[in-house]
Amino acid sequence: MLTSREELDAELGEAARAWLDAALAEAADDAARPPTAAD
Repeated sequence: MLTSREELDAELGEAARAWLDAALAEAADDAARPPTAAD
């Protein structure tokens, strides 16, 4: 089990970490928006 950001960086590498950070930011943004009729 990963217990720190440093371990995550070592496991995934910087490119994967950047992708994960972007995906998490997008998910947080989506969660903060009120639902629309399309949802």
